[in-house]
Amino acid sequence: MLALLYLILSFGAGCLLLRLFFPTLFFSALRSLQGQEVPLYRPFLVLPAGFCLGYILLGWVAYLSAWLARDTGRPMAFGAGAALAAGLLLTGAGLLTLRRRAGSGAVWRDGRLEKATRRPGPSVACFFAGDFGHWQALALVFSLAAGLFVSFYSFWEDASSISMAVNIYSDFSPHIAVIRSFSLGENFPTQYPHFADGTIRYHFLFLFAAGLLEYLGLPLTWALNLPSLLSFLSMMLLLFTLAHALTGSRGAAFLSLVFLFFRSSFAFFSFLAQKPENTGWLGWFLNNKTFIGTTAHEDWGLFNQNVWANQRHLSLGVCLVLLALLLFLPLLQEGVETLSRGPSAFLFAREGWAPSPAIFWGLPAGLLLGAAAFWHGSMVISALLILAGMGIFSRARLTYLFAALPAMALSSLQSAFFTKGASPISLQIHLGFLAPSGSAGDLAEYLLLLTGIFFPLFLAGLIWAGGGKGRGAARVFFLSCLLPLVQAFTLQMTPDIAVGHKQVMLSLILGGILNGWLLTILWKSRRLTRRGAALAAAVLLTITGLEDGITYSNLCRSTPVRIQKQSALTNWIREETPTGSVFITGYITIHPVFTTGRLAYQGWPYYAWSAGYDTTGRDQVLEKLFACRDPGAFAQAARNTGADYLLVDSTLIGDERFSAFFEAGGEEVLRQALPVVYQDEGTTVYQIR
Repeated sequence: MLALLYLILSFGAGCLLLRLFFPTLFFSALRSLQGQEVPLYRPFLVLPAGFCLGYILLGWVAYLSAWLARDTGRPMAFGAGAALAAGLLLTGAGLLTLRRRAGSGAVWRDGRLEKATRRPGPSVACFFAGDFGHWQALALVFSLAAGLFVSFYSFWEDASSISMAVNIYSDFSPHIAVIRSFSLGENFPTQYPHFADGTIRYHFLFLFAAGLLEYLGLPLTWALNLPSLLSFLSMMLLLFTLAHALTGSRGAAFLSLVFLFFRSSFAFFSFLAQKPENTGWLGWFLNNKTFIGTTAHEDWGLFNQNVWANQRHLSLGVCLVLLALLLFLPLLQEGVETLSRGPSAFLFAREGWAPSPAIFWGLPAGLLLGAAAFWHGSMVISALLILAGMGIFSRARLTYLFAALPAMALSSLQSAFFTKGASPISLQIHLGFLAPSGSAGDLAEYLLLLTGIFFPLFLAGLIWAGGGKGRGAARVFFLSCLLPLVQAFTLQMTPDIAVGHKQVMLSLILGGILNGWLLTILWKSRRLTRRGAALAAAVLLTITGLEDGITYSNLCRSTPVRIQKQSALTNWIREETPTGSVFITGYITIHPVFTTGRLAYQGWPYYAWSAGYDTTGRDQVLEKLFACRDPGAFAQAARNTGADYLLVDSTLIGDERFSAFFEAGGEEVLRQALPVVYQDEGTTVYQIR
């Protein structure tokens, strides 16, 4: 199947790019914060990194080719063909040189990658040979199970319908709308389906790629679930690799995966306090169907497993952050080591600023981050923030500049192209994130309730920081990883402050490496008190996340939201309306307008509002439209909206804003103003233009 070939070629193309532009990752030449070389398992780094690079590259090839062919009537066919051709070309080139390079190794020394050529062996055997032990096997099984749990478990289909868990259907309304606008529509130039105005301000390219996979033959659920699973698995394996490289401990690396999936919080104890007297403890734990926590929006599942099920593009964004950290980590280690020679050497020595050979991957790293701006923009910003913190104490600091400038330039170029100057980012100072206020007391209480013992342990880890000469690098690295959280608690970047939860989660994920490292050292001490403390801390760090997982599972198994694959209305829309048609509707989420790839003038306003669209202004336009009682005036006002059809069903008739219009015989006004092009029980479609 072409869709599966596309995914395979993403790996092949990405691995070639990795070898050409990021050899420090391909050869796994890394050492821990304490200075020893770490025998990383190469497939855990190369394959996930290759998938990320290749999937983003081929996605861009497909999108740009389709955009150039937007007037041909078959843009997706051109996009798919170009992406497959590029993937075949790059994968073939990679395979031709694989055997020749299979025996190459490398060591990072003094700002450069020194290759050490060994006798070449069979390429596949050489690639998979290495340090694969029980910790790596456990990490792979855990990551795969967790990925399946948040992807296929919440979104599935049968012969007649597509089903999604009740806890994800809200976010899946815009997801499905964007996917279908490409797989069944021709959304070029690209518009946001919930607010058709000729622009797109939402990082949509992961959903475009899912639409491409559906166009190439995968069912909708597989077209989204399979790349979601691969992205989640890549994120987990890259996190394991980064944690192993930082700490030199496979146990700490595995704990970082556990802490990612099972969050730390005191929400579990507030949940215990709410147990009714006539309810058994076991039933209370196992049958809960409401996300726990007392801070704002925790009932949305804003910080637990539900985020990975809802926001499928997030894991790919986190992968980019992890790749950037793996790339620049050697420069930080070498830079902190120069501090021992005194402030003058650190600040003014040439090697502290000169880009050195690292420039050759600094530039492509910046281009990669810039290219990902509309795959997951907030993670690109987070990566640049962390790198800025690391760069202050690194060797070859100008390399960071060579990465940041193209990243920002390319992001700005994409923003101008997709939003036509209406940037989705609107910076303003907002202290406290979702805390009741920005006061120190409220912030401390909020963080304590939200994250439990995470920060006390994190502070203890910073004080300890692994000991030895790597202590400074460890402190700089993990403090830099808190910068996305600091940004979320000080700056509001979009109208919806809650979207900053992704930056908070990222800092907690990276900080979990330090906590896992600390617990591993305590456990290895073999003293009963320290082992007991490590075990108790591990329980406190994960018990809320365990209950979150039970709640998530219960919600996924409860009554799902179903979409009928075919109906009279969906068949009519697909067969009788042009792709790219815009419908005036009531407030709609999962609706045939979106499942057929068409667009809404004003869908569900929260989605568009949170992306920076003027939903209030559009509501006012609709209110003026339905204030018209003269058929001619109504027809002219409808044409002025630029929409193509007016769809009248229960969502529109039942909207209290327009109730006066329909109670006063508005349907007769509509019939006189606009021709009826479709009518079924409960639904009438009028043609506007």
